[in-house]
Amino acid sequence: FTTKEVDKGTGMGLAVVHGIVISSQGMITVDSTPGRGSTFHLYFPITSERPASVARPEAELPAGRERIMVVDDEEAIATMTGRLLATQGYQVTTCLDSASALAQFQAAPSTFDLVITDQTMPEMTGLELSQKLLAIRADLPIVLCTGYSSKITPETMAETGIKEILMKPVERQEMNRRIRMVLDAARGLTPDAAG
Repeated sequence: FTTKEVDKGTGMGLAVVHGIVISSQGMITVDSTPGRGSTFHLYFPITSERPASVARPEAELPAGRERIMVVDDEEAIATMTGRLLATQGYQVTTCLDSASALAQFQAAPSTFDLVITDQTMPEMTGLELSQKLLAIRADLPIVLCTGYSSKITPETMAETGIKEILMKPVERQEMNRRIRMVLDAARGLTPDAAG
């Protein structure tokens, strides 16, 4: 299901919902009639536990000065991710499609220290883009963002050279932590040495 136009991508809202429901040990059913619509039922396990109400202080987000390319066909996500990383000191280039990202990278492969790409994009998926980028520069650290995909496995990561996977919706602190971890690993720093 998608609200996008034909050949403009597949959307990912249901993939994100599926990932959240399954990780919560829940279940989804759907009743769908062409031309009439669809009804989704989401089921979650009942619990008697009460949520903890302790407010946790927000940890300081790791910062950096590296050059990061953000690739996402949804302009709002690309812009928001770019702004978030810029506030942490990173130099960010955003691209709204895989083809322009590939062209910019081909023009100056040494310009970027890291690429963050969405998986579900029209014309060229994040995996396909990653393979093309790594064919140009094998040492390029790549972080792939996805809602849910059975194609993304540890074996796939190893085969394609992707360093990290971020599951959507991406939590701000987790994204910053993982980006810093990947960048430091690319420089040969251990977490202790990087701190």
